[in-house]
Amino acid sequence: MSLPSKDGGMARAAVAVLAFLSVASLGANAKTEERPPEITYDASSMEADYKTHMMRLKDVTITYGKMTVRADRALATASDFKNSRWTFAGNVRINAEPRGNLRSDEAVVEFRDNQLKRATATGNPAEFDQKREDSNAITHGHADQIVYDVGPGTVRLSSERSPDDRAWVSDGRSDIRSPVIVYNLREERVEATTSSGSLGTDTRVHVTIDPNEAPKIDSGGTNKPKSSDPPKPQSTQPQTAAPPSTAPVPAVSQSTPH
Repeated sequence: MSLPSKDGGMARAAVAVLAFLSVASLGANAKTEERPPEITYDASSMEADYKTHMMRLKDVTITYGKMTVRADRALATASDFKNSRWTFAGNVRINAEPRGNLRSDEAVVEFRDNQLKRATATGNPAEFDQKREDSNAITHGHADQIVYDVGPGTVRLSSERSPDDRAWVSDGRSDIRSPVIVYNLREERVEATTSSGSLGTDTRVHVTIDPNEAPKIDSGGTNKPKSSDPPKPQSTQPQTAAPPSTAPVPAVSQSTPH
């Protein structure tokens, strides 16, 4: 009977160690790899056509991780979320992380590889708001169209259908109007630009700052600028002077030097 050589045993041991390290590395990568959030939806009613892969839903809610999309009606081009396009209509509500909300008449939501990539909201106007991270102040915005890109966490507001239309964003103190405004929900940063396709001659960015206005704090509702109430007229009736005081004046004692 021949015994294994010393060199052969060391080689087999080295192979075993390498195999163990490879398996451990694969396990570590599997643990650190981020999986896309789970996608679920429910509705009060659903009609599905298996030939065309079209679905029609009513009173529908889609949940994608912490994000939700709600609407009165929805039309989907596929029964799954691998590569599908959902068109929502009627009281569309989209919560955009972090702390953001979109409201619109219609919205088109695109799914790719089981991930929600983009939501395009349109309305008259479409609106969004976000609670500031460091305070209770609310940032508002509205436009004809708002495109929410989930990956970078940005909303792009644009109003270019009419020369008088402008996208609008306000933090309660500064009002920004421009054909195109991009707001970063995560960094709370705004960028206003013009567009080569802008209608009319006024394509500049307009900013209005009220130094006496404190940031507005509210809980939602419309994002349209609210007109200030007219000042109350001051009374023109003459005021009667108050009668002189009849209270006794206290005596002041003085010391006489000795």
